[in-house]
Amino acid sequence: MRSKMFQHRYLMLITGILSVCLLFTGPAFAALIVNNTFETGDTTPWTTAYIVGSITNAGHYVVQSDSGSWGHYPPHEGSKMMVVNGATTANTTLWSVSAPVTYGIYTFSGWVINLTGNPTPVLEFSVNGSKIGNSFTGPTTVGNWTQFSWTWDSKDNQYQTVTLSLVDTERAGIYNDFAMDLIKFEGNAVPIPAAVWLLGSGLIGLVGLRRKFRK
Repeated sequence: MRSKMFQHRYLMLITGILSVCLLFTGPAFAALIVNNTFETGDTTPWTTAYIVGSITNAGHYVVQSDSGSWGHYPPHEGSKMMVVNGATTANTTLWSVSAPVTYGIYTFSGWVINLTGNPTPVLEFSVNGSKIGNSFTGPTTVGNWTQFSWTWDSKDNQYQTVTLSLVDTERAGIYNDFAMDLIKFEGNAVPIPAAVWLLGSGLIGLVGLRRKFRK
């Protein structure tokens, strides 16, 4: 009877330990990007190398509720968006923010709308200065919100704060006008490290040995 009681207690202990491990190695929570729909205005907490002001000039932007003279299109979500006149200088950071990451696969996404036709924006996404995936060429049709998206594995940067950045590589001086909205950075399910399973197997083995020596 006592043997069964000890066995029951050990199994409860194993279950508890594995539950705690699963808690800390389960799905990665979305890395929060504050003001991802631009509702609170300019550069909070994101930053840009573009100049806030008249969007009749290349390399300028405004955060507002309407695309203005460029068709009067509304935001994709909420009441504001980032309206951009593309820069003519290479590698000008369009949008950047810092975000904490854990362990897993992350998806960076957002929405872009073409306001004036060709040329279209060509967006590149980078993490800590390293380009991720292929470039995204914006929609050629004026007035249609289109989603861009990249996936990134945090295995080399886990449990750190990383810098996420967007650059528009199209450098035409005119008509490269667009808007962005609803930028997200979300984590997917994280695989459970092998160490957790080894720990569980070891504890189960200890239970087996205890039963053997108590016979």
